Formats: sequence, C-alpha cells, structure tokens
Amino acid sequence: MEIHALIKMIRKDLGLSQKKFAEKLHISFSTVNRWENGHVTPN
Repeated sequence: MEIHALIKMIRKDLGLSQKKFAEKLHISFSTVNRWENGHVTPN
C-alpha cells in the first residue's frame, strides 16, 4: 500500500475530516490534502 492511501485510510478509520486530522497533527489542511493526493510525502 502506498503512503498516500495509508494516510487516507487511517484518517477515515479515525472518523476525521482532512481539516480535523490536520488540526490534530498541527499542520495545515492543504498539507493533508497534498499527502492524500500523492503530490508530496510526509517526512
């Protein structure tokens, strides 16, 4: 499984929107969006 699919699966399993997931990680919504769309990978 690719990282972007794993991130999305975990977020959905937690029942969180991208916005709420980003808030919990103290990052921007757009970062989560880019991760899930495979444009960038977390470091």
